[in-house]
Amino acid sequence: MKRIFSLFSMLLISIASFAQGVEFFEGTFAEAKAEAKKQNKYIFLDAYTTWCGPCKMLKKKVFPEKIVGDVMNEHFINIAIDMEKGEGIELAKTYQVKAYPTLLFFDADGNEIDRLVGALPAEEFVDAIKETLKPENQLVTLKANVYDVKTPSKEDLSKYLNKVYGAYKTDDVMLGKFLALVSDADLKVKENTDLLIKASYVSGIESGLLPYFDKIDAEEKAIEGAKNNLAYNTLRNAVRANVSEEEFKTKVELVKKEIPESTSIVAQSEAQFYMKKKDYAKANMAVDQLVASMSDEKRVSSVLNSFAWKYYEANVEAKHMKKALTWINRSVMIDANYANVDTQAHVYKALGKTEKAIEAAQKSIELGKAAGQDVSSTEELLKELSKNN
Repeated sequence: MKRIFSLFSMLLISIASFAQGVEFFEGTFAEAKAEAKKQNKYIFLDAYTTWCGPCKMLKKKVFPEKIVGDVMNEHFINIAIDMEKGEGIELAKTYQVKAYPTLLFFDADGNEIDRLVGALPAEEFVDAIKETLKPENQLVTLKANVYDVKTPSKEDLSKYLNKVYGAYKTDDVMLGKFLALVSDADLKVKENTDLLIKASYVSGIESGLLPYFDKIDAEEKAIEGAKNNLAYNTLRNAVRANVSEEEFKTKVELVKKEIPESTSIVAQSEAQFYMKKKDYAKANMAVDQLVASMSDEKRVSSVLNSFAWKYYEANVEAKHMKKALTWINRSVMIDANYANVDTQAHVYKALGKTEKAIEAAQKSIELGKAAGQDVSSTEELLKELSKNN
């Protein structure tokens, strides 16, 4: 009997431990909103993707923690939705989710009140949530403080814009009002220079930020990075908007004129643009130009792996897949690792070179296991290749 009681106690302890973390609602987002209305709670939406590393960190190391569960379960109906499947696809469009993880907060009526982007350790996550629970710190409140008055103060604009950029959003209208109030002396204040650097993470050249980076008191490396951010965002937004080639070329010329040192960014964006347009001949040249502009060999290896994999996923015709093979072979020569050798195996498979694909898959698995990585997908590929050989 004592042994049975002991086992039963252990089972209860195990169940209690399992239930300590965040309790996620099972159902649709609409059903989660109805439940929040019923319980008069906020809604927390973890907008994630399966490939996002920080998303996995939250799921494995943050959400299971008791200190996180205590605050989240008390105040929120929690729901996690993959933004690339099912209703997540439309939710990502509706709420303009552009980075992962995006953590969205809604009131009981389903109105968005705040958002955070990125992953934090458990204790920092709890601190951030506690701040979000204060109405005066919510994005919706800070937005009202600047939009519901005729002349918002510099301080209110600063608070609002810091929140906006932390949520990976933009507001060039209010940024313009803030810049109009900034004096030369203000550009020496770290709080203001930090805000302008932060703004560059999501803003393009059209935001009006660029001239200020020649005036602010900040490290040269930070200023250089901020300018590159503006160049990257200008072209990335054009790619995402699927603009015409003529419009894209106009953006490219703008970036080249205003930020001439952004050669690599231009080449990378051109490759992405022409891939999206399925003009692989031009994409080939852009990738070659990109790697030619880079001096860091490990970075070259990573970029070549990335574009080779994109070609594999796009199932490009053989002549372009052969180009992808030259890229991935060079990537492996520079720095053979689980990821790029796995890509090599897939590209060989796409070209019908089964024996070479098997050899690459075996090598990839060996490298992955040595590095402690999950190699299950490559093992499945190897089984498929061996079966068909």
